[in-house]
Amino acid sequence: MKLHSASSFLFYLFFISFCRCQSIPIFASHYQLLSSSEDIAVFSVSESILGDIFPESLVSEFVPVPSGKEITVKNLLDRVQLRLSILSSDTWEVLLQDRVTADMEQLLNAAVMKQSSKVYLILVKKDDPLSPLTKIFRTSILVGHTRSGLVFGFTDLKQNITFPSQYKFDDWAIFKLGRLNPSYKQELKIRPNNPPMSFFRTEMKDKIQIYGRIIVSEDPKLLPKDLILKVPEEDEVQALQNQKWRSVPERLEALEELRKKKIISEQDFEKKKQELLKEL
Repeated sequence: MKLHSASSFLFYLFFISFCRCQSIPIFASHYQLLSSSEDIAVFSVSESILGDIFPESLVSEFVPVPSGKEITVKNLLDRVQLRLSILSSDTWEVLLQDRVTADMEQLLNAAVMKQSSKVYLILVKKDDPLSPLTKIFRTSILVGHTRSGLVFGFTDLKQNITFPSQYKFDDWAIFKLGRLNPSYKQELKIRPNNPPMSFFRTEMKDKIQIYGRIIVSEDPKLLPKDLILKVPEEDEVQALQNQKWRSVPERLEALEELRKKKIISEQDFEKKKQELLKEL
């Protein structure tokens, strides 16, 4: 019995070691660590995998950060809020604390100075207060640079990760990013302010898709005509798709519903309202 247990333990150690040896080269081929602190790590992301993460219409808009340019993310990320409970639509908090976004911006620009890239990956961890040595909450943010603005892709949102023993840097910094798909799940929302920010939206023929984990800022080519500050439900998206075939009074009514639910800002509501009134 003891021999069997010892053999199992040795096999477990070999298996873990093998997995680490296999995962590190795969990781290193797509992500390069450029700057880090105890709780934040910034990587450059290989162009070869951007199409596996972002919609193609976004990938074509990414450009390398010009030499000497600093990226400002703090004032943008400070406006992103996270839904705390699926049971309540009114329970929100800021996704990242003010101190964290300031540190992120500093480390991101340190990374930009080392290597100009189209997209950077920022990992932010926070220890679980109940098990600080073996449990963390991790948030992963992709920052894409365009000619006129920035794109944020949120892959992990305070994901709870548990390790079998006291974790090290390599434990929480090795991973594989998944694809950011259209989503109508209300996880994030944007506080209205300047510069303009919105959830990313695509429109093909009569189909509208909203990406609940992709936020675009400043770039007029990527920002939708009416800024989306809160991800609409699927039936609300259907209403958006049908607006062009509705009468002006019906479209005004639908617009009012979007304003009441805070899917669009007051400024966008008034602007669109005036456009519709001119059609009467």
